[in-house]
Amino acid sequence: MKKVIIVVLVILFGASFVSVASAATTYDIMPTSGLSTQSVLVSVRGDPFQGDYKQYMSVFIDGIMVKDRILCVDLKNGNYRYMWDQSFVPPKGANGFGQHRITIWIETEFGLRKTLYYTYTITDGLPGTVDSWELYIAAHPEILTQIQGPKGDQGNTGAAGDRGAKGDTGTRGPAAQIDYNALWLSVPPDVLAQLKGEPGTPGAQGEPASLTLLGIGVGLGVMVSVIFTVFYAKRREGTQ
Repeated sequence: MKKVIIVVLVILFGASFVSVASAATTYDIMPTSGLSTQSVLVSVRGDPFQGDYKQYMSVFIDGIMVKDRILCVDLKNGNYRYMWDQSFVPPKGANGFGQHRITIWIETEFGLRKTLYYTYTITDGLPGTVDSWELYIAAHPEILTQIQGPKGDQGNTGAAGDRGAKGDTGTRGPAAQIDYNALWLSVPPDVLAQLKGEPGTPGAQGEPASLTLLGIGVGLGVMVSVIFTVFYAKRREGTQ
């Protein structure tokens, strides 16, 4: 009989864990965004709204704890109301311009925990991350002119670097077609005058050819023709 009672108690105790773990919890963050010095209200309501065991709430922003295990409302009669209303100001390290993650832990006295998240936006101050800087500059482009100082003096010229390796020889192009006529026409007149030079002095006229030598040459030509004709005629008769 005692074993049965123990088993029933274990089952009931385990059921209490299941109900807590599956309970729906609602929460609100007010305001939804604000200045870095503005107080942020975290309001949480559990479901079930009331029970006979303790629950605690812890709040973090960017991993920095701002509320440590705050007990729910104690009704002083063995029952508890699962509601919290807690405010905090974003601490140093989590108060820069941009988006920040608020993490809420709801934990029972038995060690069961439910985690809730919210993205909170701070609208002033300087960004704390690269992404926040990009958002901030996009929203405040004038900041670039404010943070840019005067132009400094020009620095010394650095030493020349080592000469790079010689590149590959390129492909030889086709031979050019030279238009000599166009090239000649493109030469200035004064240059042409220098190339032509001054005309030379005419030479003396030669003596007329000798009539005797002319007659001898004509006679020899006639004799050769006669001899060749006779020789050719005799040879032709012999072949017939």
